[in-house]
Amino acid sequence: LFPTFIDLVSKSRPRAFFIENVSGLMGPTCKEYFDYLLARLAFCRRRGPVPIVESQNGIVAPLRSKIFDYRVHFKVLNAADFGVPQIRKRLFIVGLRNDLAVDWSWPTATHSAESLCYDKFISGDYFDRFGVQPNRSKLKRSALERLHDEPNIDLRPHVTVREALEGLSVPTVRGDVNLANHVLINGARIYAGHTGSELDAPAKTVKAGAHGCPGGENMVRLDSGRVRYFTVRELARLQTFPDKYIFEGTRTQCVRQIGNAVPVGLGIALLSRLARLMSRLIEEQSLPMKLGYDQRLSQDLFLG
Repeated sequence: LFPTFIDLVSKSRPRAFFIENVSGLMGPTCKEYFDYLLARLAFCRRRGPVPIVESQNGIVAPLRSKIFDYRVHFKVLNAADFGVPQIRKRLFIVGLRNDLAVDWSWPTATHSAESLCYDKFISGDYFDRFGVQPNRSKLKRSALERLHDEPNIDLRPHVTVREALEGLSVPTVRGDVNLANHVLINGARIYAGHTGSELDAPAKTVKAGAHGCPGGENMVRLDSGRVRYFTVRELARLQTFPDKYIFEGTRTQCVRQIGNAVPVGLGIALLSRLARLMSRLIEEQSLPMKLGYDQRLSQDLFLG
């Protein structure tokens, strides 16, 4: 999809573009391709040589060439750090057209694992709120002592699975007449490495596979110790979709849609920031704002 995306950007020349993809693109096995991708995004033209680039601290800088079309920024973000009840690390790339007098800064985290640990094992507020007995054995003594010395509770606690599912009825195979996509699927089981998500922590990364996730990512471990599959509605909550959002198709099709999506909460945090930046740019520099959908898409923002 990247060549197609780059071709569309080169044709439409939007003021900004935004990409989400797996964090593995920044790994050593993909480094050569990732550097090439960054160069193509920065020099987003259909013709002409691709310049050599240097990527440091999440910013692409030109080498041997100063003719860049886009200033490209990239960073891996964890959705849990922005209030999403799920450990989900993804790569984000933002490009801003080089002729615009504007620059990009990433939003800062609003939630932290340290704050959740403090709420659970020091203040006890978390377990009091849900009426659950704490299990201190899950946290090493050294970590507990470190939190006593430096609680780092300026940020809000990571949101847990228990919090995300609060208010939902216990799922049954017949479903819930008052809530779409909330149907129990039987057959979940535990085996080596396939253990499901804990209730009192952010969920494992929601994946597009309905039953074939090797780490049991689409299962939840209940207070009783047994596991069951998350319903489609529960998976949607872990991705911060509103309950009114209905998924169509078989369970496999629905899980594929949810697992491949950007969490709504994280998307809002990033795209609202970019939208405000574009709005301020239009106001300050008196740039034209076209009202047609296709024109607005080509002039202001392109998503991938």
